[in-house]
Amino acid sequence: MGSNREEKKKGGESFWRRLFKSKGDEYPESQIPPTTSEIIQPAVPYLESLHKVDEPKRLLLERRTTRIGRALDNDLVINETFVGWETVSRYHADVRLEKDRWVLVDSGSQNGVFVNGRRTGRNILCDGYRVSLGSAEFLFRTGENSGPDEAPQTQGGGEA
Repeated sequence: MGSNREEKKKGGESFWRRLFKSKGDEYPESQIPPTTSEIIQPAVPYLESLHKVDEPKRLLLERRTTRIGRALDNDLVINETFVGWETVSRYHADVRLEKDRWVLVDSGSQNGVFVNGRRTGRNILCDGYRVSLGSAEFLFRTGENSGPDEAPQTQGGGEA
């Protein structure tokens, strides 16, 4: 692919458009690969903290299985910056992608996992569900409704 400098030198046309023109052919729009700005990135689900000491935080669920707890080797570490952090177990819960559904699974925590106020051991998550790990509260978001102003800031229902 051509660089931005090459495109500017050639009047802003992409490599693919120049290639078709040099052959004397029409360039069908459907066969020209999209530019980087045209590629739609897949939605990344996240947990948004509802009560945080400093400011709300979005914890991205970028893996098929995301381990959550107080221990430093978790994928998402709940530390003293989260209200209720002391009620979160070292290895509290997992959020797993199973057959195109996000599922919250308790890892044997002492203070439990709750979805929309009901204690559960395993629960399918839908956009907008309230998740509590002990007394640390989050909102599950699929990421599909996030606009540019709502981009996640950080890494990190019914019974299933």
